[in-house]
Amino acid sequence: MKLYFLRHELRPLNDSTFLTELFKIGKENSASKLKDLLNTLNINKIYSSPFIRVLQTVRPFAKENNLQTFCDYSLAETITEKTFIHKPDMTLTEEHIKEFDINLDYISSFDKSLLVYPENDRQIYERVHNFCNHLVDTYGSSNMTILVAGHMDIVNLCLSYFSKQNINRHTYYEMGKLSCVKNRKVIFLNEGSELDNEVELSSL
Repeated sequence: MKLYFLRHELRPLNDSTFLTELFKIGKENSASKLKDLLNTLNINKIYSSPFIRVLQTVRPFAKENNLQTFCDYSLAETITEKTFIHKPDMTLTEEHIKEFDINLDYISSFDKSLLVYPENDRQIYERVHNFCNHLVDTYGSSNMTILVAGHMDIVNLCLSYFSKQNINRHTYYEMGKLSCVKNRKVIFLNEGSELDNEVELSSL
């Protein structure tokens, strides 16, 4: 298994609610630089947060490569008082499902009805780590190359799990950046950097 981790593209800093869309430049980046970068990695499965800004980030790449998106509520934004004034409705409409080509057969590793408001650190940690365990159990010995797309805190917790490093979930992770873990170190695949298509997760 190979894993790549992505934080959504640029969105309004003062609005991180469920339906918040990307800025125009975020949509443009998703359809150009980011898509081109992802096209070099031989990705054959996409797991995404159900939040619209994340789905918009992966959609150009997914569409060009005829890949459906697997929404997992483990990857949803942290449901804290800092972000929300009440528990958000995270229901994807039929239009969303069609627009983003969501795989309806997939059952999220975390039931969205179990999300509480506000979440505490332990609850956030547990849902993300359960998702990471799901990846290892399902794909650990496979040749799958998987993109995991989400939010800053969520991506940081995934990186902490696979690198076995104590990465604080609040550590700044730039919007639109792609990363992987190699030799238990986090590597950012920034524009202009050399890509190593043989990256393997040393923890697997």
